[in-house]
Amino acid sequence: MNINVAIPMVFVVAIGLWVALWRDVSAANVIAGAGLAALLLFLGRRDARKYDVRLGAFIKLISLIAVDLVRSTIGLAAEVITPTDNTNELIFSVELPEEAMRYPTTFATAITLTPGTAVIEADVENNSLLLHLLHAKNRESVEAHVQQLADLTVAAFPVLSVGEAE
Repeated sequence: MNINVAIPMVFVVAIGLWVALWRDVSAANVIAGAGLAALLLFLGRRDARKYDVRLGAFIKLISLIAVDLVRSTIGLAAEVITPTDNTNELIFSVELPEEAMRYPTTFATAITLTPGTAVIEADVENNSLLLHLLHAKNRESVEAHVQQLADLTVAAFPVLSVGEAE
């Protein structure tokens, strides 16, 4: 998907989300959603780079996040109803490629949905995340999963130079 398709898609999705949040399809909500969408698009395009959305990778990323959300909900419910505390907490740093840290808020939110994890700090300057785990035994699998999320994020949202996007 090129930039000419991505902008209207973001515009329509933002309006849809605004109307859904208010749970009322009205002219006022559609106009307010359009104004908010225009503001978001304006603020998001202040630098010289152009953005692209790769639909296939984006769908894979959203699918993985949805699965993580279900798994984390089930895992948390199991942890709450278990009479004994089986947690062995760990805080550690994960180094990531620079490209993965272009969208730190989106990326950190996706990682926080990974079962038993929470992002404590995103250090964009050093391309690292400080993570909290409920179960230290899962460190290797969480690191691999974080790398998978990073790869999908970079694939879904590549940053193109102005010359490449033309």
